[in-house]
Parts: sequence; C-alpha cells; structure tokens
Amino acid sequence: MHDRDFFVDLPGTLSVVAAHLGLPPPDPGVTADARAHLDPSLRHHVAPAVDSPNDNPLVALAARVWNLGSVDLDAVSGAVAEAIRWGWLRPPIDGELLARSRAQAVELRDRIRQRRRQEIAARKAPPSKATSQVQPAPVSVVDGSGQPEDVDE
Repeated sequence: MHDRDFFVDLPGTLSVVAAHLGLPPPDPGVTADARAHLDPSLRHHVAPAVDSPNDNPLVALAARVWNLGSVDLDAVSGAVAEAIRWGWLRPPIDGELLARSRAQAVELRDRIRQRRRQEIAARKAPPSKATSQVQPAPVSVVDGSGQPEDVDE
C-alpha cells in the first residue's frame, strides 16, 4: 500500500486497512468521511503512478520475499531463508533502533534478576544481632506561653 492509494482508490484502500486491523469493511459513510479529510494539496511528494521494483533487482527480491507482509521464504535459497527465519538477516529498518531497544531490554532483565537475587539472599540471611541503640527523644509540648515544656511519656 502506498500513500497515493488513498487518492486513487480510497474505498479499496480503506478495505485493505480495515482487513489488516481486523475490522469490517468500511461502509459508504465511512468512506465519505475519510474522503472529506483527504487534502491533495498537503502531499509534498507525489510518487509515480507505477511502481517499478524491477528497476532494482534487490528491491524486486525484497518485494517477493516480503510478499505484501506475508513473508515468503520459498522466494530465496535455503541458506538465505534460514538466515531470515532465525533473524540473522533483517530489513535495514530493523537495525540500530531495534538493536538499542533489545540491549536495553537485556540490561533491564539483568537488573531485575540481580535485584531478585539480592532480595532472596536478604530473606535467607539470619537476622542481624546488632540492634538499634537509638534512644527515644523526649516529647516537647508548647503551652499557651510559647515555651516548650518537656513531657515524659
């Protein structure tokens, strides 16, 4: 699906979006509401009406493998299919940002594990024999004169 599809075939494009989201096909009222929001003047770049992935063999191969979102591993040889299946070969958009996110997830998981180990060790440790030697402080009450008055409890 491309941006231009909304301008060329709005009902068909909305049906594709609805199917992808698991929603029922849009009725004519929904299509009319969507059409009212489309403003062709806001389009910065208008792509050519015809895709030409065959201009670039790598793009053509990627389009065959991607298969409109239903990855077709039969479109490539065994070694490449295995690399894709195991995540060793991914689209470039799946690069730096995802790698950073995965690294953060691993770091957080390690912190959680370390914290759990510390909590378990603390629960298993015998209670400390040293007791607090803090003496209670006398309570002071202020009477009507504004002078504090010591009270023993």
